[in-house]
Amino acid sequence: MNFNGIDFDTYLKNYPDANGYFGKYGGVYVDDDLKKAMEEITEAYFAICKSRKFIAELRRIRAEFQGRPTPISHLERLSNKLGNVQLYAKREDLNHTGAHKLNHCMGEALLAKYMGKTKLIAETGAGQHGVAMATAAAYFGLECDIHMGSVDIKKQAPNVARMKILGANVVEVTHGLATLKEAVDSAFDAYAKDYKNSMYCIGSVVGPHPFPMMVRDFQHVVGEESRDQFVKMTGELPNAIVACVGGGSNAAGFFSGFLNDPVDIYGIEPLGRGTKLGDHAASLQYGSEGIMHGFNSIMLKDENGDPAPVYSVASGLDYPSSGP
Repeated sequence: MNFNGIDFDTYLKNYPDANGYFGKYGGVYVDDDLKKAMEEITEAYFAICKSRKFIAELRRIRAEFQGRPTPISHLERLSNKLGNVQLYAKREDLNHTGAHKLNHCMGEALLAKYMGKTKLIAETGAGQHGVAMATAAAYFGLECDIHMGSVDIKKQAPNVARMKILGANVVEVTHGLATLKEAVDSAFDAYAKDYKNSMYCIGSVVGPHPFPMMVRDFQHVVGEESRDQFVKMTGELPNAIVACVGGGSNAAGFFSGFLNDPVDIYGIEPLGRGTKLGDHAASLQYGSEGIMHGFNSIMLKDENGDPAPVYSVASGLDYPSSGP
């Protein structure tokens, strides 16, 4: 299958390219010191991502600790209520810690351990990535700082409590809108000051290369499982697959399992309160090309070309860009 010049038959092998680009999106837009840190992570990831030992350990963790594979549930009553449709849900909520985030957190933490890092730094919006990263840090015996906007801290108090119980230090971010974008800013700043001892574990398919690639690769298990499970359940492929898109970790992993199939793919963005700038976070629908957080993609901009304020009732989807 070929779309917009991308051959999906070789997508996972050829994208991103050696410079971290998915077509014209992606790349590494950081200062020279951080660029060296990104190169160190890239080199370490490629050194172990195909190794039998790393893959075996990650599979063991997924099966014995995370509870994978997660099941698919047939939403029979909702299907009957809507009529003329059969709906199924991939139950990543049954993954340990309650979301898909642990898939890449355990992988990134395992990589950090291999690199000899002693601390994990992360951002979180809804708190799911924060809880997953705190869990991964506790599992591997690493320090953990979670940067979170004060607005989200109030909205997601149970997840904040879980992070603290797991031993993480929750860093409250109060500047700007005090939500996900500002949490990413704060985490990047902290990482830039201590990149020799720590690793910034980004919570979505965003940021400079190699993070979009690594998170996609670790989340690919969701798409692989989903395709195999659905065919076994029904004897055929689904007509369509649907996922929400904030940064895109959930969507990237899920969609990547079906790229070679005749399946309609729908990404759902947060429209929020409406189409006025500042009332939504639908960057792919209403944004334009721009660079933020070290990568080039489609983003929502204000009149100065800077990242625009965004809104969504869903913490974690209120991000003014999307993965490359």
